[in-house]
Amino acid sequence: MTMSTLFNGAIAIAVVVFVIIRRMNWHELTKRGEDVWVGPAVIAVIGLFQLRNKLGADYHIPPVDLTFLVLGLLLAAGAGVGLGRASEVRLQEGRIFTRMRGPAIGVWLGFIGLRVLLGFLGHAMGATLTSGGGAIMLTLGVSLLVQSLVLATRVGHPVRH
Repeated sequence: MTMSTLFNGAIAIAVVVFVIIRRMNWHELTKRGEDVWVGPAVIAVIGLFQLRNKLGADYHIPPVDLTFLVLGLLLAAGAGVGLGRASEVRLQEGRIFTRMRGPAIGVWLGFIGLRVLLGFLGHAMGATLTSGGGAIMLTLGVSLLVQSLVLATRVGHPVRH
C-alpha cells in the first residue's frame, strides 16, 4: 500500500465522518442545497477523477475491477435508499428539513462495514481500484445523491431555491 493510497483513504474517511456529522443535524432540503445535491455530486466527481488518474492514459479497467466497482455502486445505491427512508423529515414554516438519527446511523455503519469488506475482498481477488480513495469517494457520493433523491420523493420534490 503506497503513501498516496493511505492519504486518499484518510481523506475519504475524513469526508465520511464530516458528512455523517453534518447530516445528523437538521438541514434544509432544497433544490440547490450544498449539503443535499452539490456536495455529494462533487464528492462523486472527485472519486471519478481519482479513479481516472489511477488508471493512467490507457483507461483500461480489468474485469475484476469493473465487477467490484459495479458491486460498490450497487451497494452505495442500496445504502442511499436506506438512508433516505430512515432519515427524519419535518415541515417548518413551509420549508422542508431533514436529519439522520438512529436507524440511518445503523444504515451508515452497515454500509461502511460492507464497503470495507468489499474493498478487502476485491484486493484479495486482484482488484486494484476497489480499495482506493477514488472508489470510496465515488460510492460515498452516489449513496448521498441517492439519499437526496429518496428524500426529495418522500416530500414531494421540494422547489425552494
